[in-house]
Amino acid sequence: MRRFLILLCLVAVSTAFASCGKVNKWSERTIDINVRENVTTKADEHLTPAQIVRKAYSLDMSNGINAFHMRRGWAEQQRDTVNNKLLMYSTDVISIDGELMNTKYDFINVQSAYIVDSNEVVIAYIPSAVLRKAHDDIIEAYNRNDYDAVYKLFNDAYEAIPITQAEYDALVERGEQ
Repeated sequence: MRRFLILLCLVAVSTAFASCGKVNKWSERTIDINVRENVTTKADEHLTPAQIVRKAYSLDMSNGINAFHMRRGWAEQQRDTVNNKLLMYSTDVISIDGELMNTKYDFINVQSAYIVDSNEVVIAYIPSAVLRKAHDDIIEAYNRNDYDAVYKLFNDAYEAIPITQAEYDALVERGEQ
């Protein structure tokens, strides 16, 4: 037992020393879901961007494969009501090891994305056409090793637009979302 404890301590110390000085350029930043004003309708019909950031319960997403549904929430410190952003981790796009997160379960493969409040009511959405275009652009930028472009493309694509539940349902019914 004593040998096991000594070995365990050696492994812990070795791991600590091995990780010293390593810089992880992928996990040092955040990526954002920006919330913008909806300029196409009357302002009193929708929540303001700051209200959406405060009320956002989760980002609900589907990749269009077998009706697979994903959900992502935010801690209080991930809400920026000054700049109207919901903060996420950069490792949601590029892993700690520098690999593009490109499985069917990852953000860049999402084909439908909307934000709901705690009552499961849609309060904002990200247009599907924007998500599909961003997918190809992100992969292209990653293949060029242009990681700054990858994050910029993600931030630009993941821009939530205020909407009501009825408006969102109508978009879905028309096949526009």
